[in-house]
Amino acid sequence: MNATTGYRRALALAVTLPLLLLAGLLVAQEVDTGEGEAIYQVECAVCHQPTGAGIPPAFPPLADHMYELVGAEGGRTYPILVVLYGLAGEISVHGQVYDGLMPPLAHLTDEQIADVLNYTMVAWDDVEQLEEPFEPFMPEEVAEERGQDLTPMEVHMIRATLDLD
Repeated sequence: MNATTGYRRALALAVTLPLLLLAGLLVAQEVDTGEGEAIYQVECAVCHQPTGAGIPPAFPPLADHMYELVGAEGGRTYPILVVLYGLAGEISVHGQVYDGLMPPLAHLTDEQIADVLNYTMVAWDDVEQLEEPFEPFMPEEVAEERGQDLTPMEVHMIRATLDLD
């Protein structure tokens, strides 16, 4: 390889690498979170923390756990149900037992719930841990789950049917 060829390869790498990195950032930003972060900060962060880490033993983490819920067979609707109807009962996340109460947030619109769920999937890179490509939550999915009048304990029973550790 002569100096000119080496220079061309270095130049090609210098131009291509930043473009590839930028493309990766654009792919990560494809999920529209709308107002999700603002809603999370107001409605969720007190218990689940701004970092999504939760507060043991009352409030479970969302970070590094949302992908498990969404990726579980039958699990995609579960987070919607939790936000709409709340959750009561003992659960285990990564070996830690939690026994808090999540109140229903049905006062949020379908779009707001979809936004906040999408935010929780991308905020801590859970979307990257899914085995299948992530389909963002849509307001129509939330609308389909409204009107079931589930109790927080009934949502807890639904969680028990998911294949979670």
